[in-house]
Amino acid sequence: MRCAPAARSPARARIPLVALPVRILFLVHGIATAAAGVVLVVAPNLIPSTVGIVLAPEEFLLPYLLAGAELALAVLSFGALQMKDPAAIRLIALVFAALHVLTAGLELLAPLQSPVLLVNAAVRVVVAVLFVVVAWPRRVGRS
Repeated sequence: MRCAPAARSPARARIPLVALPVRILFLVHGIATAAAGVVLVVAPNLIPSTVGIVLAPEEFLLPYLLAGAELALAVLSFGALQMKDPAAIRLIALVFAALHVLTAGLELLAPLQSPVLLVNAAVRVVVAVLFVVVAWPRRVGRS
């Protein structure tokens, strides 16, 4: 005689914590920021050279510090995939939106203007808008 399988408790049920498009955004963001962080450590001149900046080895501290920030942001982005709290997810999305819009603005302040830098700033603005959409509070039901 076989026993019926035990019903799963609601706490253990596999329920998606975040909608699929939001999960994809955090996942892609995490991969991109992790990749940037690794590149900044392994080849500190590679990213700056795309806009004509060449650093001497004694100037690698700045790419290394930026790499640390990129890798930490990747951890946060991957961590957001596991979040259950909508307020926490919205806060993380808002921080990422601020990061990208502020960085885009600061890139435009740079004395060196190149097409690569302008495209990067535009991509950052698009990413910021996507994170603002995630962070925007939604009303449940009608009032």
